Amino acid sequence: GEVVTAYHDLLQSLWNSTERSLSPSLFRGIFIQFAKQFSGYAQHDSQEVLTFMLDKLHEDLNKISRKPYFEIKVQEHTETDEQASNRFWKCYLLRENSIIVDLFHGQYKNKVLCPQCKKVSTTYEPFVFLSLPIPSEKIIFKYKYFPLDFQARHEEYELPIARVFSAETLRNDIAKHHKHK
Repeated sequence: GEVVTAYHDLLQSLWNSTERSLSPSLFRGIFIQFAKQFSGYAQHDSQEVLTFMLDKLHEDLNKISRKPYFEIKVQEHTETDEQASNRFWKCYLLRENSIIVDLFHGQYKNKVLCPQCKKVSTTYEPFVFLSLPIPSEKIIFKYKYFPLDFQARHEEYELPIARVFSAETLRNDIAKHHKHK
């Protein structure tokens, strides 16, 4: 409970202090006792720090001290997705139950198809963080072109552009696009 107590004290100081600045050195000192990899003043990945901190806060706040063992069966053919999801979540809460779970944990549906027998196994997996793919290098920029001739109709276009671009690059790409028309 040391990390959660130190975190509580830090939050109390942030909310109640009349000082213009605050040093979290007491919290950091206790945090580093449990996460020696973050000692020193080297730069660290913020997701790594957040992951460790949420995990440690969850450990300190977990209401379950004796974690039962059980095997979770895959989704039954007679169960709806909602019923199976609820069953998996209840089993998860029998081992992991804290305010951190309430606020930060979720569940996703995992379907696996056996290529030989074609059997589908469906489970519902807990997560704290989701890894999302970064979109491709090109994105589609949609715009409307209004010619200077007011009698002419405007047209809608789609232009593939680099993911990182400047306004000048976009202007030049649009100009090139219309010179070829």
